[in-house]
Amino acid sequence: MIPARMVKASVVDLRAGSAPLPKRGIVDANVLYIVGYDFTSSVTAGLRSPSPYQIRFYPIWWKKAVQGGVALCTTAGALAEVAHIIERTELEILWRTDPRRPELDPDMPGQDFTPKYIKTVRYHYYSQLQALRESVETTLQSIRKLVDVIPQVGQDASALDQTLVQWIPSAADFGDAAFVASAQRTGMRHVISDDADLISFEGITVYTANRSAINAAALAGKLAT
Repeated sequence: MIPARMVKASVVDLRAGSAPLPKRGIVDANVLYIVGYDFTSSVTAGLRSPSPYQIRFYPIWWKKAVQGGVALCTTAGALAEVAHIIERTELEILWRTDPRRPELDPDMPGQDFTPKYIKTVRYHYYSQLQALRESVETTLQSIRKLVDVIPQVGQDASALDQTLVQWIPSAADFGDAAFVASAQRTGMRHVISDDADLISFEGITVYTANRSAINAAALAGKLAT
């Protein structure tokens, strides 16, 4: 769990039926993936699916937000991450369901699929890659109907500087800082995410079902009630 002293964002436990809804919210890639991707094939192929709490609470909150008129948006970068995650999932399905699947590392036979082997699998199934990516595109188009894409305001050195300002004092990855900085440049302060690291950014409110993030926020006195 992230230390309470590092919690800087306000946090809303979206599992609660009484949780307030924002007027506008920017959605992280992890939530878009959960609400926008059909996990039927991945479960059948034996892949690890999202946690039960993720599958339960985010779609419920999403339906409530849509019914409540919340303007939901995301960034082009977040959509790119979703596309990457879906492609990786589909490639793993392809590999796991192949009765003649190749060794991932000839020098170490018997290796299981992990993200580090995605390029190996992509190269092996290159003849099927276009069809796979067209399927990913179809899913991405469906997701894009759920959210607006915020304009890319500032893609110059000043934008990088703003990202660095967000990233250095946080506990998050640089990509998370870029996501938050992009949101803040367009006036977005309400973030829907399952990533606990985002609660280490100041000046935002994170709506989440992540128990670790919620517990850390409660200890820090940053949990909205």
